[in-house]
Amino acid sequence: MTKKELDYFKNLILKKQAKILLDRSRLYNDDRVNPIGESHYSLHLADQGSDTMDHELGNYFNHRQLKYLKNLNLALDRLQSGQYGKCIVCKKNIRKMRLEAVPHTRHCAPCKSLQFT
Repeated sequence: MTKKELDYFKNLILKKQAKILLDRSRLYNDDRVNPIGESHYSLHLADQGSDTMDHELGNYFNHRQLKYLKNLNLALDRLQSGQYGKCIVCKKNIRKMRLEAVPHTRHCAPCKSLQFT
């Protein structure tokens, strides 16, 4: 991969990181306005169930964002070490279209599809 291409993917990853961090800061600010445990609804049992479900869904998305952020950080590490864009299974170059769609990937499409068979 050329230096120009590596710079392109580095900027792509950094933009994705910035978006996640911005989204997380907005979520944090929203939570400060309405702390967990303070219901939007009445004290009706069904409404409390809805609050609990919303809270659990928020936790799920929070966990996914943290995992995605970690994978983006690992992709930046691979960029610095010169291993970015190489499949960890077959050692071939990963197609640029795949890297644009999934910039943190470590697998080419054929090797990734083998994981699910």
